[in-house]
Amino acid sequence: VATVLKLDSAGADTGLEFAHSDTVAAGINCSTGGDLEFRTGANSSGSERVRINSTGVGIGCSPSAPLSVESSSNPKVTMGYGGSNAEHRITWDSAKLYLSADDGNATASSEIGFRVDGTTRAVIDSSGRLGVNESSPDSLIHVKDDADSGNDGGIQIERSNSSDKAFLNMRGGRVGLGSASNVPIKFYVNGSNKWTIGTSGDLTATASGVGIDFVSGA
Repeated sequence: VATVLKLDSAGADTGLEFAHSDTVAAGINCSTGGDLEFRTGANSSGSERVRINSTGVGIGCSPSAPLSVESSSNPKVTMGYGGSNAEHRITWDSAKLYLSADDGNATASSEIGFRVDGTTRAVIDSSGRLGVNESSPDSLIHVKDDADSGNDGGIQIERSNSSDKAFLNMRGGRVGLGSASNVPIKFYVNGSNKWTIGTSGDLTATASGVGIDFVSGA
């Protein structure tokens, strides 16, 4: 690439300053290390806003990644479109990270969606409902199974210190509740085990005074 304009200060920082009515309003500076700095105010005394170097772009900081954002208070990245108060945000607040859709509630029925390979895999709608493999959840947690056959799958819970797994699914026109391992299924009330389905399929009352009542019309 041919050089049209070159500024060289022979070892010191080199910069351009832009003034309005003889007052410096902004500057672009090249440091001796080769970083490109964008400043508000004079290069010598103004505030650095953006820095570009071989690592990446830093907004409010020297970059430690391809894009780094820092602030003296809680930093945030906002996305919106002209003429609208609708604004989406990524915000860091102390030890918390917030992902916000329409943070100012400018429009109705906003949602946060998660896509993988071009397909929506999860959404959180404006009512706080979570849809997993379902783009229009109609309950607090709405999971759409990924298959309609087989016994295992759906919602799966795995034990922390082994490979034992339990599952809840809706497949083949029936509700499935079970384990993928040779372990019993236990039902608890107020922290106490009341019923157990053993590995042989036997249903056992495991607490005194527990029985089955058959009530007509219930």
